[in-house]
Amino acid sequence: YYLKENAKGLLHFDWYQNRGWAEGIDLNYDTKAFGLGNAKYYRIDEINNSKNNPIPPEDRKRKERSKIELRHRWDMTSRDHLVLEYFRQSDVNFRKDYFFREYEKDTNPKSFLLLSHVYPNATLSLLGQPRVNKFESVLEKIPELKLETVNQKIGQTSWYYKNTSSASHLVNTTANVDARNGVSRTDTSNQISYLFRFFDVDFSPFLGSQDTYYSRGAAGKEDLFRNMLFSGADISTKFFKVFDVHSNFMNVDINKLRHIVTPLVQYRYQHKPTLDKSRLLQLDDIDSLDKKNTVTFNLENKLQTKRKDTVVDLVILILSTDYNIERNVSTAPGFQNAKYHLEFKPYPWWQFDSEAEYDTQQKFLKNLTTDFWAN
Repeated sequence: YYLKENAKGLLHFDWYQNRGWAEGIDLNYDTKAFGLGNAKYYRIDEINNSKNNPIPPEDRKRKERSKIELRHRWDMTSRDHLVLEYFRQSDVNFRKDYFFREYEKDTNPKSFLLLSHVYPNATLSLLGQPRVNKFESVLEKIPELKLETVNQKIGQTSWYYKNTSSASHLVNTTANVDARNGVSRTDTSNQISYLFRFFDVDFSPFLGSQDTYYSRGAAGKEDLFRNMLFSGADISTKFFKVFDVHSNFMNVDINKLRHIVTPLVQYRYQHKPTLDKSRLLQLDDIDSLDKKNTVTFNLENKLQTKRKDTVVDLVILILSTDYNIERNVSTAPGFQNAKYHLEFKPYPWWQFDSEAEYDTQQKFLKNLTTDFWAN
C-alpha cells in the first residue's frame, strides 16, 4: 500500500497448511521533522491441523501468536541522535517458527532507547534498556549514563589521556521469573599514555586506574567500593608494498595493489582488584574483573586499490590471540583463544565476511560465522 511518499508499506495475508490464516502490516515512514523508521505487526490464530495431531478436528483449539516491532531513528542535529528499538512477541519461539531468517540473524533482539551527543573527542549517551518479554533473561539498564572519550593529546606533548565513565541502575532479570536483583553502579576508568617512535616502531606505554562503586553486593545492601590499577604497553609498526597490477578480471576494478601489514603486540597487567568478584553481583564484564597478566598478539593484513581516486579495501584479514603469563581464577597460563576475522569486498555491492574462534586450551572450534552480503 502507498499512502504517500513518506508513508508506505506491505499488507500480509498468509495461509499455512497446518496452522491456518495469518495477517500483518509493515509501515515504513519518514516524519521529516522527527526522524524515520518502520513498524511491523504480525499475528496468527494458530491451530494444529497436522496429520500427527491425535486431537479430533472439532476439539482443536486456536492459539493467538503475534509480534510487534518498531525501529526509529531521529538525527536531531549533526551531533544529537535518538535510536528506539522495540520488540515484543507472544512467546519465545514465534520468530523462530515464522521469521527464521530474522531469528537466525538476531536470536534475541533487545528493546532500548538510546540518546547520544557526539563531542569532537567524546560521546555522551543515555540508555534505557528494559525487559519487554517476560520469557527473556535481560540485564536491564534503567538508565545508564555513559561518557566515552578517545585518546586526547595533552597540549603539545606526546602524552594522551582517555576516560570511560558510566553511572547506571542495573537489574538482572531471569526468564519467567519476577524476582529482581537491582544495583546502582558508578564506574570510571582513567588512562594516561605516552607515544614515541623508535626505529619506525611505535611504542605507547600506559598506566591507569578503574574505580567502581556499588550500592549493594552479592550478600547484602552494604555500599562497596573497588579499585584496580593497570599498566602495560602497545607496540606496533607498519609495512607496505605497492604492486603495479591493473586488471578488470570478473569486473573487479584493480588499479594497483597496496599490501599493508600491521603487527601489534600489547602487554597488559591488571593488579588484583581491592574487592574480590565473589562479593559482587555478576552482571557484566565490569563485575568480573580479576588479576590479569597477558600479552595480546594481533596481525592485520590489508589489500587496497584505487577506484576513481578513492582508496578501497579489497581484503582485510586479522589474526589475534592472547597469551596468559600467569594463572588467574578463570584462565590457565599459555595461549588462549585464537581468532581470525576476514572481510573480502571485490564489488561495492557484494561482500564476504567470516569470523572464527578456536580454543587452544580445550582444542576445539568454538564458533565459525560466515556471511555473504549483497546490497
